[in-house]
Amino acid sequence: MGKRAPRLPVASAERIKVTISDCDWRRIESAYGQKLSPEARRDIHEKTQEFVDRAEVEQNAERVSDTRDRISTIMRDANSLRSSLDGGDHDADVHARTLIKKHLRKEGDAINDPLRGISSDMRRLIFASEDALKELSDTKGQDFKKGEAWKRWSNELTNIAKAHDLHWRVRKDSDKQSRSSPFVELVWELQRSVPKAHRRYSRGALAGAIVGARRQNRVG
Repeated sequence: MGKRAPRLPVASAERIKVTISDCDWRRIESAYGQKLSPEARRDIHEKTQEFVDRAEVEQNAERVSDTRDRISTIMRDANSLRSSLDGGDHDADVHARTLIKKHLRKEGDAINDPLRGISSDMRRLIFASEDALKELSDTKGQDFKKGEAWKRWSNELTNIAKAHDLHWRVRKDSDKQSRSSPFVELVWELQRSVPKAHRRYSRGALAGAIVGARRQNRVG
């Protein structure tokens, strides 16, 4: 498996509205084996919407290398412009700068050499770009990681179940049982209400994924 390309810690995405109908709730409750109060339904729906929002952003996060390439391009172009402004001692070079300065100057402008001012600005831009590259490297580990949104959702659903005195325990050996734990059934049915792109686990792998998310949450 190839090494994961780091992603940016910021991203944009269009919101996909999560809809859970009364029919859906009845199906979810039947699989879960417990009735859900209006308050529990509200909390579950709210966290499921948040999950989809985060998952969309997580999915759309662009690579850090793309930003690094853009900054490097800006630095290269700024250096090239400085070289064009400052370089060359032939008559043609000097006359070119003289004509440009003439048209850059405004009446009453206190700047004697506007080209030198532009060159100085390019120098500042280069220094700022170097600092930007350093900051980009310092943000390592703060980016969006695939699957984090799902793990957070799983743990939030666990917290909701505990708060409303509902089934929340998960058997680690549920793959060997004829039926999964009620909480696993709850998550499985809720996944049917989110876009297919964000349904991360098969029915058989779901229990292990939930346990793993809880374990990581405790460590964090």
